[in-house]
Amino acid sequence: MIPARGGSKRFPGKNLARFEGKPLVAHAVDVARRSRLFDRVVVSTEDRDIARVAARAGATVHRRSRRLASDSARVVDVCLDVLDDLTRRGERFGAFCVLLPTSPMRTARHVRESWALLDRRRADVVMSVVEFPHVPWWAVREARGVLRLAFGPRLLRSRSRLPRLYRHNGVALWARTDGFRRAKEFYGRRVVAYHMDRESSVDVDHPLDLEFATFLRRGRKA
Repeated sequence: MIPARGGSKRFPGKNLARFEGKPLVAHAVDVARRSRLFDRVVVSTEDRDIARVAARAGATVHRRSRRLASDSARVVDVCLDVLDDLTRRGERFGAFCVLLPTSPMRTARHVRESWALLDRRRADVVMSVVEFPHVPWWAVREARGVLRLAFGPRLLRSRSRLPRLYRHNGVALWARTDGFRRAKEFYGRRVVAYHMDRESSVDVDHPLDLEFATFLRRGRKA
């Protein structure tokens, strides 16, 4: 499943932004197909241009409702909607993977390696993650014009004495279908991490992120 709605306030047209001459959503479809793991590659969108690009790249287009195209729509709800639609058509899948279009450094190897963990670790969910580049425990927030420690002074200690925290980087998110539909969430009983490096974890949320990904790709080719 490749969720790709048309609206983005921070980066208008983000999912159609070009990386190495190709729209981001098309890159995601290409990687899914190159992995040779999937019976079906589905792009969920309400946007006609994204639908056209996705179909041309070889994906099945799921026309999502306006309700699931707003800023508040969750990926969980989009996945449930797609699974319900496929079930009504008589199609059932033991597992599925979410590939966000905004991960341009993703490769088929990442998809295959994360898939292998699902069975090897007997996981309900496999989530690609990357360590936070800075210590999130030292975060501050602004309240009434002044800064306050978000987690309090007790965590102002050496980095080596603090637990490592990770974030999902959008590269791959595997789930067993039946368990996901029952729980209606990805954070189930047994969520296993697929650890990735920072360069492969670039997440395009602003135009600058796309420029950074382009810089990294050129460096790798060189």
